[in-house]
Amino acid sequence: MCIFTHAQYIGEKQLSNYRTYPASVKPVTGDWMRKTYVKACEIADIPLVTAKDIRHTYTMLTMKLGLPADDIKEQVGWSSTDFLNRYHGVVEQLNAPINKYVEEFFKDIKN
Repeated sequence: MCIFTHAQYIGEKQLSNYRTYPASVKPVTGDWMRKTYVKACEIADIPLVTAKDIRHTYTMLTMKLGLPADDIKEQVGWSSTDFLNRYHGVVEQLNAPINKYVEEFFKDIKN
């Protein structure tokens, strides 16, 4: 468990120290959180998937599904739909015939 104080996270083990000596407790940094996440994925033997990966995947899939650009822009928090231009080539590759074979392969494995 972590608590949220002054835009920084404090680990549960440090909570009692924080209450008694707040200046002596160092906040958890973004770098520490990233390293901990990477280590947790290694221990769990799962692929490392970042929030950025999820955001890119979401954008490409919503484009592939044909959702309106303004809806995608609002959902991912962009100020403009111009960002979608960088995804068009990748989305076109998702529709390539070879990817249909890959999709079928994984459907067969799943069943």
